[in-house]
Amino acid sequence: MASLIIVQVIDDGPLENPVEGFIDEEFPPMMESVGPQEHVPPETEWFRAPALSYSGGPVKLCDVMEPSDILQGSLGDTWLLAGIAAVSEFAGYIQSNLIKEQEIQPDGRYTVRLYDIAIQDWLEIVIDDMIPCKVKSWYSIINFA
Repeated sequence: MASLIIVQVIDDGPLENPVEGFIDEEFPPMMESVGPQEHVPPETEWFRAPALSYSGGPVKLCDVMEPSDILQGSLGDTWLLAGIAAVSEFAGYIQSNLIKEQEIQPDGRYTVRLYDIAIQDWLEIVIDDMIPCKVKSWYSIINFA
């Protein structure tokens, strides 16, 4: 089962949810992909990453990541988030070594490099930019995990 962070966003109006583009068949935008349904908030919706820009300005794929940028959700993926937080202690490492594409991809296709200790080698994993989000209309800002 894949692990993914549920992001909490505001609803300043309707968020666009374009479905065209690349879809990861191993992690389709379905609630079953996120995990056991008892851990998935009922108000969860899927959005393409660029649709989460509430400022109307250009969307950055990656900025400098810091450990405090990582927020634990309800999925039981603490081990993954702890690893990401640890690696983010090294400024720029995630952006320059783990994420192949540095610009927003029109088709939503990205390549992430992860080390697989079982085979003792790096794997390139192709993913889409569909993100399960917990929409809250009472928030005044968007919190990205």
